[in-house]
Amino acid sequence: DFQVSEDGRPQTISFFEEHTGGTVSPVALPPMPPDVFTNYPTIKTTDSINVLLLDSLNTQAVDQTYVRPQMVKYLRAELAAPTGARLAIFTLGQNFRMVRGFTVDSSASLKALIDPKSGTEAKFEPQMASPSRIASENLACDGIRSPAGQAACRDFMTEERGERAGDRVAMTLQAFQALARYLALFPGRKNVMWISGTFPLTFFPETNPRGGHGKYQSEIRQTADLLTADQVAVYPISATGLSGEEATRPDNYGRPIREGYSDLPEQIAMEALAQDTGGRPFYNTNDLSNAMKEAINIGSHYYTLTYTPSNIKTDGKFRRIEVKGINRSYKLAYRRGYYRENPDTELAIQRNVESDPLLPLMSFGMPDFAEILYKVRVAALPGDSSADPTKSVVRYGVDFAISPQDVKLETSVGGVRSGSIEVAVIAYNYDGKALNAVSKKIPIRLQPDVFAALQRVGFQLHEEIDLPKADVFFKTGIYDLKAHHAGSLEIPLHIVAAQAPK
Repeated sequence: DFQVSEDGRPQTISFFEEHTGGTVSPVALPPMPPDVFTNYPTIKTTDSINVLLLDSLNTQAVDQTYVRPQMVKYLRAELAAPTGARLAIFTLGQNFRMVRGFTVDSSASLKALIDPKSGTEAKFEPQMASPSRIASENLACDGIRSPAGQAACRDFMTEERGERAGDRVAMTLQAFQALARYLALFPGRKNVMWISGTFPLTFFPETNPRGGHGKYQSEIRQTADLLTADQVAVYPISATGLSGEEATRPDNYGRPIREGYSDLPEQIAMEALAQDTGGRPFYNTNDLSNAMKEAINIGSHYYTLTYTPSNIKTDGKFRRIEVKGINRSYKLAYRRGYYRENPDTELAIQRNVESDPLLPLMSFGMPDFAEILYKVRVAALPGDSSADPTKSVVRYGVDFAISPQDVKLETSVGGVRSGSIEVAVIAYNYDGKALNAVSKKIPIRLQPDVFAALQRVGFQLHEEIDLPKADVFFKTGIYDLKAHHAGSLEIPLHIVAAQAPK
């Protein structure tokens, strides 16, 4: 029933599967010894999972005030008539944070959403110029008597707004990269409902008539590769509500702009985002709750088609995909392309990776990652008992056991295996303030006999860190500097402070 072509050349479909939702299957892990934790995922999913991304970074505060009540409405509807959809909630503002991990429990999601500490309330972001701020800036320029001074003022303000817009692009890309890394541990399709007032980027600039962001091309490429590998479909949902256009009708939200319903730039961006990733846009509607419901329903019913490209060149170029149905009355939503691997390009991307790629993934509130699996034991060192009233801190030993299969090792002459990883531990208080941190890059060089032994016990690493006598969020992390894979785990620690003798 389907025909697939790549860059206009017909392809042979090698695998086909229908997906109609799925059930949650918990994974029973063996009991851990005292003070030992693991980042191995405890839940496997089938078919699809859903992410609600509440974006204040790219949304005016006045529009944000309408979003959360609509999401509360959706979750309450789920409570009344559960559909079994698995949902996680994230926020994007000055930081990218997980509000609630994946769950089918709508009451838990609702409780997390309305929690005052969730960060889902309306807020003014410095990178998003409000209409009042723009008006004030323009008024300040108009108050300059000299025409040349006015022109210089306007040029300065325009440059400032451009820099702020660039900051939003960079921060949004970083958030999507972190989200893609988190989603990598889950099988199947991931539907990201991105609720925002503006959509400042596209992941495949080659398909976008607005073009790309020149200085962010490598970041966009890396983000697109992650989203493609993780089967992420983006459903842009406009937070601005119903448009004032005369052509607006209650039933036309999400209709393609090429059909003449709108030519607004923001809707063009939404169309490109959805089309390129296999999602669907929702705009010109105040019923964000229903848009959310419809997006989840659409994203849980889909087909998987697999083919091996007939063009085997690893040239790093963008490949356009076209899928057609024999029954031409159906409209198909699918990923419109991907970037072919290129060893030279991959090396260039690796050289451009920021000097410390792990620490951003370990920010307060970030989700745990499981591209690298490990166990970690956290315990006070002998002689550093928390019962000692003369000490304001406790020294803890942190012992890692890392699965060697998850670390990329290159084999040289003689069977010597080499690689490079980074290990980090960070302690935060309950307000998200970093209390202490240890980070270290470790080169790996293993003789054949040592590597054989590590296959049984894993890589063994030991770090030490001083922690205050208080409740802390203890974040541990591992990063493979060769494969650009990450593993992290947040552990709440309760450290009892002993009272000093009177």
